Formats: sequence, structure tokens, C-alpha cells
Amino acid sequence: MDKQIAIITGAGSGIGRAIAIALASDGYHVALIGRNRKRLEDTLEILEKNKGAGSIHPGDVTLSTEVNTMFDEISELGGQVAILVNNAGHLLVKPIMETTESELRELLDVHVIATLLCTQKAVPLMQKNKYGRIVNVVSAMGQGASEFTSHYQAAKAAQHSFSKSCAIAFRKDGITVNSVSPTTIDTEVFHSN
Repeated sequence: MDKQIAIITGAGSGIGRAIAIALASDGYHVALIGRNRKRLEDTLEILEKNKGAGSIHPGDVTLSTEVNTMFDEISELGGQVAILVNNAGHLLVKPIMETTESELRELLDVHVIATLLCTQKAVPLMQKNKYGRIVNVVSAMGQGASEFTSHYQAAKAAQHSFSKSCAIAFRKDGITVNSVSPTTIDTEVFHSN
């Protein structure tokens, strides 16, 4: 059987790094995606120290040209793309009346547009094998309301809704799509706000 590839966005730290370590320990070749090459290298080093295998694919998942390049590289690894974890994210804590249009657009880009772009590239690779697992890391906040994170919650709610639509669209292809909604996690993103 071809090697099984798991693609993780936002794999340079936090939840993404933890997911990458877990999947590598399960025998997957982990394709690490993120904007910070050094952090991806650090994650890869951890995988390799634990006898895991992976590759780094630096780029911005909010830009279709860069997503295309990263997925072309992953396609050339020689293996079966079995898993995509859309984990890249950004948090902003700010009152509604102070949130700018560009700040909202940035959150929508990284949580919704990036999830769309990566899903569109991964699904054809999974359809070839009639198998795939897509997991979108949403947030418990995506189903609530807040005075200070309304923009983040709106983006996460859209990502969650998109996940449900994908689950319906791709089930005929042997592809399951789920969202997971962790609550507050002690990561760098949490402490940066």
C-alpha cells in the first residue's frame, strides 16, 4: 500500500503541531503547512526524533496560488492523501465597535477561505482512492456569542457550516468531513491576545 499522507495546516505550533506529532506516531507521512518555515522545521525535527516522517510546505493558505504550489508539491510525494486537517487560524480579541473591516476580512480569509481552498485541492486527491478524512478545527466559540470576539466567532461559525455542507457533498466519494470545536487551549495564539 502507498504511504498514507496527512496534511496539516498551521502545523508550526500549538494544536497543529500536536496533531502532526500524533499522526506521525500513527505512521502517516505528515505534510506540514504553515507560513513560518522555521516553526515547520522545528515540528519536523520533533517528528523525526520520534521516528516519524514528514515534509514541510511553507506558504499562505489564504492565497490560492500558494495553496496550488503546496498541494502540487504534496502530490509529488508519492502516496495517498488520506487526511486533511484545516487548522490554520488567528484570534483577535477586540470590541465590536473597534473591529475594522480589514481585521474581519483577515479572520474570514484564514478560517473560511483557506478551508475552502485546501479542501478544493485535497478532495480530488482523495476521490482517486475513494477515501479521505477532512477535519476542520473550528472552536467552541463558533456556536456562541461574545462582545469581544464576535468577528472570530462569525468566521468559525461559517467554517463549521461549510464543514457540514462538505460532509453532505463528499460522502458519496468515501470522504468524511467533520469539525471539532475545542475550547480554550493554552497555546501561543491564546497568549498573543
